[in-house]
Amino acid sequence: MKIGLKLWSTNKHYLGQAAALYKKGLCDYVELFYVPGSMGLLSLWQGLGAPFIIHAPHTLEGLNPADPNSFDSNLKLAQESFFYAERLKAPFVIFHPGMEGSLDEAARQISCFGDAARILIENKPYQSIRDARLLFRGSTPQEIKHLIDKTKAGFCLDMGHAICAANSLGKDAFGFIDEFIALAPKIYHMSDGDFSSPIDAHPNLGKGNYPLQRLADRIGRNSVITIETDKAYSDTLRDFEADVAYLRGLYGGK
Repeated sequence: MKIGLKLWSTNKHYLGQAAALYKKGLCDYVELFYVPGSMGLLSLWQGLGAPFIIHAPHTLEGLNPADPNSFDSNLKLAQESFFYAERLKAPFVIFHPGMEGSLDEAARQISCFGDAARILIENKPYQSIRDARLLFRGSTPQEIKHLIDKTKAGFCLDMGHAICAANSLGKDAFGFIDEFIALAPKIYHMSDGDFSSPIDAHPNLGKGNYPLQRLADRIGRNSVITIETDKAYSDTLRDFEADVAYLRGLYGGK
């Protein structure tokens, strides 16, 4: 099992803590969300010394591949994300498929963003956390399969997003997740949450009511898992350390 620490490119206050966690073997890589406008912080992350995976901006940060009117700005942000990936030697760049718009438009744009072998498409909840009338693309196994077939990209399975989408659509969450797992995710995102809710949240492991053991059993011991949970402190990542202990406990402490 490989465990990832999720940070934003503007989180320079966590640099020392992240380096210490990597040296202690408490994380195997950093999944770094590229925040538009933070190109000047790249050199700080280059000095961290840990492996990286890059997460491109999402709709709230201005990258919506489903919107045909935003292609130029989307492409610019995608290229900046790949620049981060190149400089940090990251094997993957994760993209969300976008909101509203068209699934085929999302596939067309993602195909233009860069090397398909390095792109992972992440599944989304069915509805926006900010406005339930706004619907995400890539919220079902069928939509994700369509996207990866069209783009030849890989897949990142966010377990919480899958649960939220299943609740919105009245589906059995475990059957829904099994359909996603059949698409061979390369990376998983793990958090806790309200198992009956359609609204995405990221409480620390053990702080919600997700059946985490059943979810972990489906993911498997030898997977790549980014812990994508809340961080309560600006001066320490001890809540992440507790999440790591919890996750390892689900696999017998290993």
